[in-house]
Amino acid sequence: MSRRLSEAQQREIAGRAQFLAERIDGGETTEDHTDTTTESGEPPQEGSAAVFDEWREQFESEQQFSDRLERLGISRAACRRAVGDETFRGDTLPEWVEPLDELVAWVCSTDPDSRPLRFDDSEPEGPYDSGRPFGPLSAAVAEFALTELLPDRVGESLPADALGSTAEWLREQFQTQFVRILYVELKTFVAVHDRERAFTDPEDVDELPREYYEQFVDHLFDGGFADFRVEYPVFGRLVPTQLRQWQQHVTEVADRLDDDRSVLREQFTDGDTLGAVTELEPLAEDTHRDGRAITRVAFESGVTVVYKPRSVAPGATFYDVLDGLNAVLPVPEFRIPTYVERPEYGWMEWIDHEPCPDEAAVERYYERAGGLVCLCYLLEFFDCQYE
Repeated sequence: MSRRLSEAQQREIAGRAQFLAERIDGGETTEDHTDTTTESGEPPQEGSAAVFDEWREQFESEQQFSDRLERLGISRAACRRAVGDETFRGDTLPEWVEPLDELVAWVCSTDPDSRPLRFDDSEPEGPYDSGRPFGPLSAAVAEFALTELLPDRVGESLPADALGSTAEWLREQFQTQFVRILYVELKTFVAVHDRERAFTDPEDVDELPREYYEQFVDHLFDGGFADFRVEYPVFGRLVPTQLRQWQQHVTEVADRLDDDRSVLREQFTDGDTLGAVTELEPLAEDTHRDGRAITRVAFESGVTVVYKPRSVAPGATFYDVLDGLNAVLPVPEFRIPTYVERPEYGWMEWIDHEPCPDEAAVERYYERAGGLVCLCYLLEFFDCQYE
């Protein structure tokens, strides 16, 4: 794939996107500079000083801030210099720069009208999705992730059609994290072309126009996406990181499905075949352990299980306790799901939600809910939530 970002742009993005600790580790941190000068001997930039002061104000006292710097092993002078130093000093660019360049090249060579997402049947005809802000861009990002990052995992055990839900989830993650800065750039784009419209109250317009939105999206696909990454370097770092996490998560689920297929068949089908995977669906917006998400896995046989990227021993133990109490609790018996425990991860039976058919069922529901709350209180549970 051809390069879209020059080496100078790559180094600029890498330098500006460095974390504070990386800037300190990559630069000189000797103590022969004062708080009022940068490494070059020049006064610190006003914006850099403001960032440093804003960080310092997050602490309740100067002592707490000093203690934090001491734990990090840096002085105030080194910290001030690092905040304002956007120079990348390493010989080798960070590993996220190359996939960033590949993504930019992919987007800038994509015609969103002629290359619709193959895994999204809900995508309307044409390049613009009125129901999803900047839908063509998130669609191109997901298409890149599916096509460029997972060629070895898509096959007989994990058909491409099964990745539709997880690719849509990736689009939602992209939109959730980055739609705000896209809106900011759209507003700027409109202001350049029509300042009066940019500052018009939407409530004063009967029908919101779309021509500048469509022009802006076309601009992103026509090279503007590369400039966007230079303008927002942390965005340029986070998107490849998000794609890497998604790739590793899907690959991990696929590998563990291959490893555990026989035991899953024994536990959930009485030895019958599972069939091919038909859907991978992440079940939560928040992720853990470098982008892992709890995922629903559906098979061709109709069997559905839940993959959890952490130990399922606590859940299995809880239901063992609940099962032991079923005979003595003054509520209808609880259904005990099947678990498959593995080191550091596991599988759980999927239980479909069913609405209460009558008033008596509603009463049984709340009796069980009360029993669960009581047991959770007794066992000192915390972080119990809707999911």
